[in-house]
Amino acid sequence: MSNLISIEIPEPVLQSVRAHIAAINAELNPYLPNISPDMLDGLPKMSDGREPFVTKALEFAETNPQFNPPFMDVPELKKDVVAYRALTPVFYELEQVTNRVKVAYSAAGSEAYTVSLTFYNTIKQAVKVGIAAAKPLYEALRPLFERKKPSVQ
Repeated sequence: MSNLISIEIPEPVLQSVRAHIAAINAELNPYLPNISPDMLDGLPKMSDGREPFVTKALEFAETNPQFNPPFMDVPELKKDVVAYRALTPVFYELEQVTNRVKVAYSAAGSEAYTVSLTFYNTIKQAVKVGIAAAKPLYEALRPLFERKKPSVQ
């Protein structure tokens, strides 16, 4: 078995990280909208490649107001562009940390599950060959391992 990860994060480090995350949430929360994932999925996305287009459109909208439709709110457009630019580095920095945590989380979970499954299968085989001491272990692990299948009605 390969060992992709072998770490012990000290509890004070975890507490500090959680406190920093809570502080970031508390500080940013008043500025972050509540938009459902479904609604967000339906919104047009602006990537870095689209920023020059948006910047130029804003510039032209400010200098050529005769072309602005009556429902267009140019100050709000400017506010959105400024917010996008301000959030971009924060987003990328958090994304990098999140991705690295996800890798460690996934690797640790995968390794723990794989080794536990090996142990479970060994216990299961021990029960099959009649090793009595394995039976209570198997009976304790089996309901935790077996997934309950939804009943069909």
